[in-house]
Amino acid sequence: MGSQALQGAGRLAIAMIEKLLTFVLALSLSACGVSRSSGADPLPVAPPSPRLESDSVDILQLFAPHEYRSRGQVLPYRLFAPRHDGSTKKYPLVVFLHGASSSGTDNHRQLTGSGFWGTSLWLSEDVQRAHPSFVLAPQANPPRGGTWVSRWRKPEGEPGGPEPLELVVELVDRLVKELPIDPKRLYITGLSMGGFGAWSAITRYPHKFAAAVPVCGGGDPSAVMQNQTAVWAFHGAGDLMVSAQRSREMVQAFRDAGAEAKYTEYPDLDHNSWERAYQEPDLVRWLFSQQLHNQKSQSGQQDETSIRSSSPGTIR
Repeated sequence: MGSQALQGAGRLAIAMIEKLLTFVLALSLSACGVSRSSGADPLPVAPPSPRLESDSVDILQLFAPHEYRSRGQVLPYRLFAPRHDGSTKKYPLVVFLHGASSSGTDNHRQLTGSGFWGTSLWLSEDVQRAHPSFVLAPQANPPRGGTWVSRWRKPEGEPGGPEPLELVVELVDRLVKELPIDPKRLYITGLSMGGFGAWSAITRYPHKFAAAVPVCGGGDPSAVMQNQTAVWAFHGAGDLMVSAQRSREMVQAFRDAGAEAKYTEYPDLDHNSWERAYQEPDLVRWLFSQQLHNQKSQSGQQDETSIRSSSPGTIR
């Protein structure tokens, strides 16, 4: 069997696993209704990263591995840093939330398989030349059938550790403080389980992200409030794992809340719509053209379910 055939078989196997895990995720969702330690290491500033010029380049080499620790929880993540000339210039940050098949603690699965599509796009030579940016790829390890959040709306003071999405938002705030990241240009995207996570992020934190690209996900339309996040959502019309109706409802809810919300539905695709979505010709230009104009949460005010700890956790 030739190399192309093997690669095709590998992609098919990954897609089948993603679909199976997403089916479990959909069943689970339908049933749902920090002190910094004294010995914390300083946040390392990543050296200039190599560029992803072809599939032959190992994407794992392009992201520095780290861990974020907060309130007894550990969030593995990978961070790509653009070339920086030492000036006062600040850069956008793209956050990618992986799908169910990439869950775990190995801190590399979120960059491979389906995750490759959601991370490699922003690292290409052309994109980094035109839009140099940081790229953050955290890895969640929810309980069986869990997601980036345990429920759509988490009550204040609810017992238990922070949800993966809460840790991601804490980490983003920490990175903004310690790296040359522009808080007006924070972007979030995700596919499948990560698509649900992206919708949840911009629903819970309506003043934090300038733009979001949820792919084959869904959320709670009734929880959407006045929002300034620009959205471009994608879904396959034939998706049997997560109905395209979930995206349609969220897009309409965001439009009703005053947000700019675009929606692309592929009539010939099923759940595996991320490959085409992340190759949309105008996606990169659209995303990096978005910018917050009135930052509430970044100035210290907090959103509905914002960070409950008085200071961020530690980074290693």
